[in-house]
Amino acid sequence: MYITGILLGILIYLLSKDFGPNEELVKYFSFGMTLTSLFVGLIAIFQAFFSTDNLNRTIGILDKSSSEISENSTNLNKIVIQLKESFDIQFANNAAILTDLGKKLDDHLAILPQNSKLKKSTKDNPLNKTFVQGFVSRSSVSAQLYLYAAKLAYTTKRSFRLEDIISIYDNNGVSYMYGYFIASSAAQIISHVKDGDDWRIVDFNADLFIIDEVVAEIINNSVKQDWYTNFIETKSKIDQFFT
Repeated sequence: MYITGILLGILIYLLSKDFGPNEELVKYFSFGMTLTSLFVGLIAIFQAFFSTDNLNRTIGILDKSSSEISENSTNLNKIVIQLKESFDIQFANNAAILTDLGKKLDDHLAILPQNSKLKKSTKDNPLNKTFVQGFVSRSSVSAQLYLYAAKLAYTTKRSFRLEDIISIYDNNGVSYMYGYFIASSAAQIISHVKDGDDWRIVDFNADLFIIDEVVAEIINNSVKQDWYTNFIETKSKIDQFFT
């Protein structure tokens, strides 16, 4: 790079020394440099024009893409809202069906002759222990807490409303809890009596007392689960409710 600079300096020096007195040559040289400058300026103008045109095209494409993304985002949001509404409607329908089935079963049991009602799970009519334990182990975590609450209701002889337990559990599963207790009663796992909205657990299968061990195992083995803290708090609230 420095060699080029030295040679350029020597060239300028020679031109100034040898051709400086020659006014005609200087004029020609000056005229040539002026034309060159004009030509370079024209090139720069055209280049700037085409660059601006390309930039405008790019900005137009970006603007169009942004509009398409915004439109697609709006459509996606509408689809999500429609899906949520559909799921809410389906959940409400299922809950209504489950509640209706449970009430029909209650009505059916109420009109059966006294001697044909389901017997309680007593020593004279024991259930298979494997069946009872399988019933517990195959229940969801929520249902296992319901059984835990039923055990406390039985041992404390305290009545409760489903809404009380659900408010403790902090979800909208009244219909699910209703159906689960009805199913448990039909399977002779537990036996209940209803007085309006009040429930009372009058029989609790002896093998069901493993629910204490099940709940303790959940607490010990589920520390890393997202729902662990909620589970602990819910169990504590249930304990307080039946204290």
